Amino acid sequence: MLAGAVPFGVVGGDLLVAAVAKGAPLVAIGVVNENTPTVFLVDEKSDIRGPKDFAGKKVGVLPGTNTERVYQLMMKRAGVQRNTVTEVQIPFDLQTFLLKQYDVRPAFIYDETVSLEQKGLKYRVIKPDEFGVVFTGTVYFTTREKLQKERAAVVQLLKTLVEGWQFAMAEPEASIGDLVAAFPSLDKAREKRALELGKPYFSGSKGFPLQCDTEVWKKMIRGLEEVDAIPANSVKVDQVWDPSPLTEAYALTQK
Repeated sequence: MLAGAVPFGVVGGDLLVAAVAKGAPLVAIGVVNENTPTVFLVDEKSDIRGPKDFAGKKVGVLPGTNTERVYQLMMKRAGVQRNTVTEVQIPFDLQTFLLKQYDVRPAFIYDETVSLEQKGLKYRVIKPDEFGVVFTGTVYFTTREKLQKERAAVVQLLKTLVEGWQFAMAEPEASIGDLVAAFPSLDKAREKRALELGKPYFSGSKGFPLQCDTEVWKKMIRGLEEVDAIPANSVKVDQVWDPSPLTEAYALTQK
């Protein structure tokens, strides 16, 4: 993006913050998930109920992803020393989890859970926000230059995205129908269940898709500092999040 090949992108909010901390002139303009969809899965019969129970267990890790930093902060907030856990680098494929090669699996609430359900496998979900972790999930972003020089185009894009997400939230059956019509290879039942599970994560701050409370950004930045993902005091919210074009986009949806 910085080379100008594409004007917009999607990325985990934590990765955007880390990039800005290193000097990247990027800014989030919409937040798909105000609350991270990252969760941790265990077998339904497991005695693991939270991060304190990870001690002595094998925990799957997906290095470099949003799930890794959520895991790091959750463990720190729970006061669990990571050297008491056997961390296993795992593939995105679920097969190793199904074979019980480790005890805890990082996942997105609306992805791997659906795969397990389709296989008839019972699981339990551990949610990081219940253990003091506040992170965003995916965000839409652009460059500062793009926002400054082509603001009208940015606002128009956001208007389209807002209307799309509003439609998906209000009319899930119709929206999934449209999706499958455009991409016939998709499994309609799977996509429908994924949207059902993801709806609370896509609805936005106070029910406004793509909106995000400033406090969420502040808490995530503090969390990233806590796990040494970024230097202390290296990033402020207004460096990574500009909600003003989204506000303009919402105004256009009312006309």
